[in-house]
Amino acid sequence: VLVPEGSLGSAQGLAASADGFVLFVADYTQGIARVELSSGRVSFLETPERLLVAGVDGLVLAGDSLVAIQNGLEPHRVLRLRLGEGGTRILESTILERAHPRFDEPTLGVRVGAAFYYVANSQYGAFREDGTIDEAQLRAPTVLRLPLPWVGDR
Repeated sequence: VLVPEGSLGSAQGLAASADGFVLFVADYTQGIARVELSSGRVSFLETPERLLVAGVDGLVLAGDSLVAIQNGLEPHRVLRLRLGEGGTRILESTILERAHPRFDEPTLGVRVGAAFYYVANSQYGAFREDGTIDEAQLRAPTVLRLPLPWVGDR
């Protein structure tokens, strides 16, 4: 067990810091957590007053920023969250994609060089409360690509 029970409400996407000492965790209900891997200490990133970071599912590190898939708000969106030195606060956010016509509960992604590939249609809504699938709602999987120009070739 890395963190004490109850420290995180609904852990989703994970992103390790470049030095490997910190794990950023998207907590769907509380925002973006910063977990020190040596101690398990959990703190939440300071955020600008008008920025809501609840409802984040996918999360990856991209240079000085986190790329976050926020599907807990309408319209769904992909954000760049630029971090301050030390990775304890979010300095600013930029919307990279919003309300894409192929979105159906976007979810996880991966960074490859200076691009971000992510699942645009998790099809979460096709699952009934009892866990069965409404096959009439299923669509072919869609993976979208976003350039990350601030990353360069790193």
